[in-house]
Amino acid sequence: TGVGGFPAEKAAEIMLNAVKEHLKGKTCLETVVFALYTKEVYEAFEKELYGTMG
Repeated sequence: TGVGGFPAEKAAEIMLNAVKEHLKGKTCLETVVFALYTKEVYEAFEKELYGTMG
């Protein structure tokens, strides 16, 4: 996303799947924060989140 023009939907898929896979293992991670600067990107992450984890 952003300057590189990477598709928001693909970024959401990759990033959320990476978090999901990480959380399957032993981790002390308690909080994950994504800085989403536009409504378009927020909506792409929201759609992917509820589609894969919800």
